[in-house]
Amino acid sequence: MGNFASCFHIPTTAKLMDFHGNLRQLLLPLKAADLMLEEPGHVVSSLHDLRRTRRLSALRAEDEIFAGKIYILVPLSKVHRKISDSEMAILESAEKRSKKKRSGAKILPAVPVTVEVETEMVEALEGLDSGFGSCRLGNYCHWTPVLEPILEEP
Repeated sequence: MGNFASCFHIPTTAKLMDFHGNLRQLLLPLKAADLMLEEPGHVVSSLHDLRRTRRLSALRAEDEIFAGKIYILVPLSKVHRKISDSEMAILESAEKRSKKKRSGAKILPAVPVTVEVETEMVEALEGLDSGFGSCRLGNYCHWTPVLEPILEEP
């Protein structure tokens, strides 16, 4: 289990987006009341709830801001209103711009290695090559046979 824990990224910040698509990082721990005091006349709404209900609902002042989540700063006049498709598109495009693709998988080109090996061993290894060395076989569908009951006569 040596490197298992290092394979995961645990976010330590949340993101706050205003209604125009500007994005900023929030250091945690933080309450929604702290953000509302910084921006008078605005409330904080969760982007997850907005996607689910298509309505702008305000977080309570004592609600905690969670790491890895995206929150929206909304003017008080827009609370409890249905969001239009164009406004939702602006928010989603701003969210997509903020995401950075993190990929731990790297594909490296095959490098020929010049090692002197006996020809018998090379011929034996060539016979074992199935031709699928560059394919990723982890996503293939397993075949499971259909099991039919065997009827026995008494």
